[in-house]
Amino acid sequence: VSFGNNVIEVTMADVTLRTTVHTLHALQLLVMPFGSLKATNPNWSLKRALPSDISKGKSRLSRVPGRIVANSIRATIDDPDGLCGKLRFDIFVESLDLCSLPLRVSAATAELGVREKSSTLGLLRMLQAEMRHSFAATAAKGNHVSVAVADMRILDGEGSIQAVVKGRGIEGSLTIDKQPELLVVTDGLLELDTVTLETSEAFLGKCSEVLRNCQAAKSVFLRSRCALLERRPFGITMLGVVRMVESATEEAARVGVIPGSELLSIGSEAILADAEVPQLLQKAELPVLLHFLLPRATRHQELLLDVTVRPFAVRIDGFRSRPGNLGIDLQVQKTTVQMPKFEVHAWRGTSESLIRDLKRAYANRLAAGAPRLMASLSLDAQAFSETFQRALGASLRASEVAHDEFRDGLKLAARDVHRDAHRLLGALDIRGREAQLQLREAASDASRDVGRLLQSAIRTLGQGRGTRVA
Repeated sequence: VSFGNNVIEVTMADVTLRTTVHTLHALQLLVMPFGSLKATNPNWSLKRALPSDISKGKSRLSRVPGRIVANSIRATIDDPDGLCGKLRFDIFVESLDLCSLPLRVSAATAELGVREKSSTLGLLRMLQAEMRHSFAATAAKGNHVSVAVADMRILDGEGSIQAVVKGRGIEGSLTIDKQPELLVVTDGLLELDTVTLETSEAFLGKCSEVLRNCQAAKSVFLRSRCALLERRPFGITMLGVVRMVESATEEAARVGVIPGSELLSIGSEAILADAEVPQLLQKAELPVLLHFLLPRATRHQELLLDVTVRPFAVRIDGFRSRPGNLGIDLQVQKTTVQMPKFEVHAWRGTSESLIRDLKRAYANRLAAGAPRLMASLSLDAQAFSETFQRALGASLRASEVAHDEFRDGLKLAARDVHRDAHRLLGALDIRGREAQLQLREAASDASRDVGRLLQSAIRTLGQGRGTRVA
């Protein structure tokens, strides 16, 4: 760490991180209550919650430019609990350079590998990647973000290139301004030259499965909440015998439970389909740890877009379909599909409407030129729903185990404290009796000494002045 010219610079050699999806989910559940505090109290903010000395120091620190340079960063995110299909993600970043004021992040190499058990499914590799952030200096207000990647490619488990962006790489920029009930995106521009594919239907099927698991884990992350009910009445009314909340008032509303939420567990006890939730809540001891799922968003945030995607080409050098009834791989003929320019100005709508427009512009063109390839890229809604339920079940099981371990740890700690307290009291009692005997002996000795001193003084006074004085 070095300080000079009002810049703080941190240089690191090799950094290794290891965690699990469930650990990240638990940390997210710890942070989420801040959102419920903001929702129930519009005047609440973390800055106001902090002591004034800390918040002032934080504001002063944020104005100091900084730079972090790392030779390499390796991170492993494992999933033994199954929240994300028991996949393992290996992240590698080489020559990371992060600067603030304005923010700039660059890396010579950035890789994301996906593993299943002991085999590698695929690898995303980006070379000479850079992202910049600044506050827009143009008429459009907001945060200006630009991204540039010189080379991006996708490899399979054996290291063979499945997809690569050739030519100028990828360049994109936009300005984002988040307003109440509206997300404004202006000056949006995306440029890429040629996307070359030489892959197979089996590999694309694995990619679809990975995306499905990631989407399911993301839904669990976004919709799961954990809260403590600290006082009665809870104010929870259930919708019949199902786990869905019909109305939430008082304590439940304070912690963020809303109508349509689905209760998952009370304490460490998962709520089964036929469980009597009111009785479980009534028997629960305070404070009650409540794990619940927010309802699916029925209203999506509205977008206001000014975006342009320049024309690009998709070149298919090879595509192998799955073996048919005769056990023969079908090789699709080489072809190149020209993708048209996509441009919207002052476009207003939801993300779902935007996806429909993009599909109309690109997916239909790709389906006409390479129908089997397009069929392999489609995601099955039913399969996603099943994957989400599996991820949610894994989250509940992992949370229940973690809660039980925590509770057992508290019991062991309480037992140890109780045992140590008895030992301490016993030791104090022994020491107290010893001290009492010592005090008695000291008092007896002191009484003897004082008595002898008084007798001597009386004799002396009696000899000098007579018996009257004595």
